[in-house]
Amino acid sequence: MTRHPARPRPAALRIAAALLLAVAASGEAWANVRCQVDGRDVNPANGNTTAGLTGLMVCREADGRVVRERELKDGVFMGLERIQLPGGGVRERQVNARGNSDGPYSERDAKGTLRIDGQYSNGASIGLHRRFFDTGRPERLAFFSEGREQAVIEYNPDGSLRSLRCAAQSVMTEDRTPCGFDGRAQMNELRDGRGRLAARETWQQGRLVERTTLNEDGSVSGEQKVEDGRRVHREFSLADGKPVPRRERVFEKDDAPLRAAGSRVSEREWAPAGQRVRETLYSEGLPASEQLWYLNGQVRVRRLIEHQLLADGRRRSTLVREESFRDDGTLSARTTQRDGMLTGLQRYYDERGVLRREDLHAEAEPGRRGQAARLLARKTFDERGKLVTDDEFFEDGSRKTRP
Repeated sequence: MTRHPARPRPAALRIAAALLLAVAASGEAWANVRCQVDGRDVNPANGNTTAGLTGLMVCREADGRVVRERELKDGVFMGLERIQLPGGGVRERQVNARGNSDGPYSERDAKGTLRIDGQYSNGASIGLHRRFFDTGRPERLAFFSEGREQAVIEYNPDGSLRSLRCAAQSVMTEDRTPCGFDGRAQMNELRDGRGRLAARETWQQGRLVERTTLNEDGSVSGEQKVEDGRRVHREFSLADGKPVPRRERVFEKDDAPLRAAGSRVSEREWAPAGQRVRETLYSEGLPASEQLWYLNGQVRVRRLIEHQLLADGRRRSTLVREESFRDDGTLSARTTQRDGMLTGLQRYYDERGVLRREDLHAEAEPGRRGQAARLLARKTFDERGKLVTDDEFFEDGSRKTRP
């Protein structure tokens, strides 16, 4: 049977056409550019024309305008590279034999105003890098070391601070005061692009010790601070025009940055109107107890939580003993769960707090999540707490009523 070639899909045809146009446009653009080294015509795309040459390759448009300059050393492009950018700006850098930025780097706009400068080592940013607005004011200062950004200062066009991140020690002239390297704590106001006060931060010796974020109307939306040596993160919402707490996380004493996560001591939540709805206490970073409330202030659930490390040394089994209450404060149930499965004895109470049902489940095996523990027995009681039924359950689903 004769096989016909598959017809190209319309999308593929469009992509192919676009590529052809791009190649044609590129070829046409380079056709109007003449590159020379010491008056000798060369083609930077053809290594045979530049082999062994040392000097500066200058590429010009047909009208004589310089569009690119690249330094050659024994036929290898390395050293100075200067390129005319769209709009009339100029990018200048030093490159190594691998074509990576290696040395000073700068960009200027058509007016000659410095917009970007910095240093590179084999393509990696090192030292101080600066970005400027077209007015010449600094926009962003960043210091690089050990392959990452160590400190950043960002400004708005009017010179006000937009954001700040400090290193452990001063790395630039501009970080001395805002980062608190002058020997005293420094409170900074951070503003967004519209000039609105967005946050207040206090830094001391390069360490953030307090941060407050603000809503559009200037009210507090969040705060992070150190209290009794512990880091505390709080979130707020507005109720009757006043900020009320919505969530609070308290972390163990440590040397972590203020805004980092970590091993928790407690976590609390409040309803929009300010009523407390949850409190979780932690031990060694794991939940140890939890209490939930109804919005009327009555306790909803109390939990005691135990954690058992399994034999594999990686996973944990969780045992939860729970008391549930109705919104009038009466006890409704006492249950025990292991890894989400009912295990052991469960008791259920009516509106008057009288025991009405008692279930006995097989002990759930630690670490066996999702496998329901079998119901072994069930007792029911009347409204006076007198035993009514006493049933035993078997593996096949049948039951036996005890006398």
